[in-house]
Amino acid sequence: MKLLNYDERLASILIQQGFIERSNTLDQQNGKRLFKHKKNRRFRVEFDFTNFIPFERRQALPGFFGRPLNAEDLKAFLWYLNLPVSARKRINEGKNFSLNSAKTYYQALVEEFDFYGNSHLKNKSTLKIKRLIDLYKAINLN
Repeated sequence: MKLLNYDERLASILIQQGFIERSNTLDQQNGKRLFKHKKNRRFRVEFDFTNFIPFERRQALPGFFGRPLNAEDLKAFLWYLNLPVSARKRINEGKNFSLNSAKTYYQALVEEFDFYGNSHLKNKSTLKIKRLIDLYKAINLN
């Protein structure tokens, strides 16, 4: 897994995924960046040279601080942001987001879709699963 650098490339990925930069020039000169999600304003991301810290409702999401971020983790986090609320609630452990829960939920969706295959594509639940999988696949980190 490729580790991501906390630099302009990460900033451009966040902007491409619907974030708006809210950093002032002094913070930028010191290497700190702040982004808010424009569709879902309760999410924001802060990063500097060594830390990537996402927030939901002013609380840092666990599992990010002090650990290097790889592309798979970032993709799981961005997918979580774009999910409908009902799917987000299934991922949350208690009230907190977990990267492992998001990845496990995605794998369960893929396995369920593979099990039912194209034979049940007209079923509402199968269509919903396909939409959630397609949402994950649509996230481009280049």
